[in-house]
Amino acid sequence: MSIQRSPARTRGRGRAGTRASQRGVTAVFTTIAMLTLIGMAGLALDMGHAYVNKTRLQNALDAAALSAATTLDKTGDTAQASVAAWTAFSKNAAAAGNGELAGIKPGDLSVAYSHTLKPFTAGSAPPMFVRTSVPNLSLDSWFISVLGIGSKSVGASAVAGPSPQFNCATIPVMACGDKDDKDDPADPSDSVYGYTVGQDVVLKAGKGNDGWAVGPGNFQLANANGGKEVKDGMAGGEVSCNAPGNLIPTETGNKVGPTLKGLNTRFGDYEGEMKGTESEYPPDKVTDAGSTGYPDTYADYEKDYSDGNVDVLTGKENRRVVVVSIGNCTGTTQGAGTVGLLGYGCFFLSSPATKGGHQEIRGQFIRNCPSGVNWGANPTFGSGPYRIILYKDYAGAGSLDS
Repeated sequence: MSIQRSPARTRGRGRAGTRASQRGVTAVFTTIAMLTLIGMAGLALDMGHAYVNKTRLQNALDAAALSAATTLDKTGDTAQASVAAWTAFSKNAAAAGNGELAGIKPGDLSVAYSHTLKPFTAGSAPPMFVRTSVPNLSLDSWFISVLGIGSKSVGASAVAGPSPQFNCATIPVMACGDKDDKDDPADPSDSVYGYTVGQDVVLKAGKGNDGWAVGPGNFQLANANGGKEVKDGMAGGEVSCNAPGNLIPTETGNKVGPTLKGLNTRFGDYEGEMKGTESEYPPDKVTDAGSTGYPDTYADYEKDYSDGNVDVLTGKENRRVVVVSIGNCTGTTQGAGTVGLLGYGCFFLSSPATKGGHQEIRGQFIRNCPSGVNWGANPTFGSGPYRIILYKDYAGAGSLDS
């Protein structure tokens, strides 16, 4: 006797098996999808974490490069500059929120020096540019460990050195010039906007100014907005970056106190709120002026340097050489307004500013200060004032484009 299975029961069991198989496949795909989503979210979070720390690392390296380049500029000593680089880097690494930079040791920070920017040739002399770098900062992984990635790392670098442009360092005064008298580079004796080499010039007028070259009540102050900007600009803070053809804003008022406090830091005199700013606004190395045996002309000043007759060993050369805007004052009638910029002149400060309403600033014209400079990979340099700035690192990860 044979027993036959019911067709209905056979079909029912088939449907149940199919549903179980489908549930199994769905679970597998769900698991894969969840892992993919977790991996993608983890990748986004970990990449954001890496980007934040790369930015923090970059900021610390920028500060280190600027500090090292400033020290190198003052001392010429790469050993001292390297110490300054680590000091600045470690202070930034210790700041709130920078905890993952704290593990970087002095040996992890690379500091190199080069005479040229591009190519940056480490060890070339004399050193002018500084490169700081940390090529590999290891960071812990968070969610991307599910993808089998156990760690991640970031690196950065920065380059700093002297700026090729010194027109941003103009002091906040303006000399009136002759717009029809252009400089002839082929003739060293040629006048520049009416000024000749060695000429004594009143850069800031005093009380009783005859003629009011700019306008009534205008003492030739320019590119400043009030006493604080006058003081900081006279001391050496950035005032303007105008190109010839632009307009120079002028203002009325004598600003005797701010002028004296700011300008006289260049002569080693720090009054009022300027006390304690010697590191920011160092004196010139040659500060004596206006008496027999001491420099009151640029030729005497240069001779003192060549003979080693300096007054302040820790001072900075050429602090008494300033850049002054030269404007077209023709037809000006108002004390405050704008004057067309003709160009820039380099002047030697023959004496410090004095107290009282008759205060004047006098300078000896040295030369034309060209406004056209090369900010690129091979910057050109003049002999006038300059700043320490960040450059693009052509040899590695970029810092800041100049």
